[in-house]
Amino acid sequence: MASYDAIFALAPGLTEEKIDALLAKFEKKLKDNGGEVEKTEKWGLKKLNYEFKKHKGVKDGFYVLMTFNGGGKAVSALRELMRLQEEVIRQIITLAKKESAPGEEEAVVFPELSAEPVPKGSQEEASGQPQ
Repeated sequence: MASYDAIFALAPGLTEEKIDALLAKFEKKLKDNGGEVEKTEKWGLKKLNYEFKKHKGVKDGFYVLMTFNGGGKAVSALRELMRLQEEVIRQIITLAKKESAPGEEEAVVFPELSAEPVPKGSQEEASGQPQ
């Protein structure tokens, strides 16, 4: 199963109970479709960058980050449920970037920045022009 991040903005006038009920509904939909929620972070009320047609006059949104594991069926089901909820102003679901442990990254070597002299022939081949 792949790991996904769902970030969504909810209508600003919702009570804490209504927000919790929506989150429970989203988590249930994921579980019913073979997914599992890793964590849910409530980011709170934040200013929206611009106004949306569907939500005229709304200037703020209650942002939530939900990290979950699942397959395509779970992602599609969650996206469809969010799309149908009037309280959801905007949503995006992305494949989460896999974090690597320190030292696991591949080293990128730039010969022109290295302290060691680069042989003339290899420099011409790299740039495509004679020096």
